[in-house]
Amino acid sequence: MIRRFATNSGRVLTQSRTQMSIRDIESAISKLEPKSGSSKGMEKLRDALKELKEEAQAKKEMKADELYNYFIVHVTGPERIGMLADVATTVSEHSIDVLSSRASLLGGDFSMMIHVRSKKNALELLTSELKKVSGIEAWVHKSGPSADNTIEPGRVGRVVTLSGENKVGILSSLIKFYTKHDIVIMNFASEMAVSPVGKPPMFKCRFVLDLPQQLTREEICSGITSAGESIGSSISVDSFLHCEAM
Repeated sequence: MIRRFATNSGRVLTQSRTQMSIRDIESAISKLEPKSGSSKGMEKLRDALKELKEEAQAKKEMKADELYNYFIVHVTGPERIGMLADVATTVSEHSIDVLSSRASLLGGDFSMMIHVRSKKNALELLTSELKKVSGIEAWVHKSGPSADNTIEPGRVGRVVTLSGENKVGILSSLIKFYTKHDIVIMNFASEMAVSPVGKPPMFKCRFVLDLPQQLTREEICSGITSAGESIGSSISVDSFLHCEAM
């Protein structure tokens, strides 16, 4: 495709799309901008530069996807000192790129979820090497690149921390409330907490939520309270924070 870029001085730049590089256009803009200012020719040059940069980024991402595979790795085993270090060392020795991870102690067992990117020929070797780490089991399943967690127009992000008397069904009742009001759970973590002597165990949970902009804090807090009351638990909202992205 042939592109023509005219300036006020009457000069014309004509090159094919493949011949004209980002550097070519940046150089032309720097030379002509003092004379041409905001002319239509300069606007076309700037538009072409933006378009080429977007295409270059798309090609770069496409090439990366062709070279790499993405996987979720789940590692678990009885907790011991050095287990996390052993897993991290095994991953790094095989040039595996860790995109995100979560780890916790669950009932005395160490549990870790890792989102990784690896060269296409590296994953089977990583899986076999992880299984050699003392005391752990490892599972792997195919995934995709990291999701774009940008909040869409008309929606907002909130980080909500809750606590209350632990009851069977407390998490289910909260999620039903979120689903009913088109609230998306982007991330959450829950745990049992120490309660005063003679009191039932306490439930604590932190949610990262993507929700409709029109929902007010009062409506959400009221809904959470009602969700707890429906199973005989008193739930309080300990914090309610704004977040720009997930």
